[in-house]
Amino acid sequence: MLGEGDFGLVLEVSCDQCPLIEHNHERGKTYAMKLHFHVEQHDDQAIQDGAYAHEQRMLELLLPHPNIVSLVGAFVGPIPDSLLPYIPDWAQTLATHEHGGSRVMQFIVMERLHMTLADYLEQHHPLSPQAISRIIVQVGSALLHMQRHLIVHRDLKLENILLELDHDEGRDSDIKRCVVIDLGSSCTLSTNMIELATIDSRGVVTSRRWGNQPHIAPELLIALTRALADDTVTEVALDYSKQVVYELGVLGFEIINRQQPIDGYPYRRTDRVTNEVVYSDAAIASIPKDRITSSQAELLTRAVSFDATQRPSLEELIDAFREPQV
Repeated sequence: MLGEGDFGLVLEVSCDQCPLIEHNHERGKTYAMKLHFHVEQHDDQAIQDGAYAHEQRMLELLLPHPNIVSLVGAFVGPIPDSLLPYIPDWAQTLATHEHGGSRVMQFIVMERLHMTLADYLEQHHPLSPQAISRIIVQVGSALLHMQRHLIVHRDLKLENILLELDHDEGRDSDIKRCVVIDLGSSCTLSTNMIELATIDSRGVVTSRRWGNQPHIAPELLIALTRALADDTVTEVALDYSKQVVYELGVLGFEIINRQQPIDGYPYRRTDRVTNEVVYSDAAIASIPKDRITSSQAELLTRAVSFDATQRPSLEELIDAFREPQV
């Protein structure tokens, strides 16, 4: 098992263990197979068509990109008995329906990489300026590719960046490729980077789940908070035009400082959304001078500004980290 969380688990599989890949890929190569716990409907077609298959659809919408995880394929099938000890009872109950008496889930098969960025930082922090730049440029390239396809990730935490290394136990100079994974919280937008979120009669936003809220730009949290406070509002337009560079900025602070730009969440929250935004640019942490250049640090700090108009473009931030280190 490669990992587990609230929504599923990820296993390492070889070609001979998975019928989806055994005839199409080289023998002996291993892949990552993700099992989702949340099954919202109880028939095969609903599993394939519902919100449950969102991550698969997002990956299929994107043209291949070296810094976005490659989708090998997806299928619906019974849960092998050998996996039942790893799956919570409630998830097994949700997955049970009339399918020859078997418990059924969706499996997504993707490329297998060495480790998460979170695990790598545990071993190698602090990183060299060159390694920091390599990560920001490659992850930024993935976000830019998604943005051009009108997709926003919304859950860009360290655990959702995988690394391909030249050696399994190399130094930071051995980082070969960074790959963005887990598009389960992503959303598709209109051509002007707007998502129209509906608020139902219970005061619940019927958009997809928000993902990792510390990575959500303050203007989105404020817009949603105000809409939910007004009982007459049934939908709210959420402007994501400066969200993507904000996500990359937060990730940069987590890589360099091992914490959020502001120590602690920049807001308080109720069950689902923020209750009150508490955010000030004056509270943004400083970046050690020996980690990146002063111009890079200035752009990274602007990227997480409370004022969206002060943030650089995603391209501007990426280009700043392409430059040779001084």
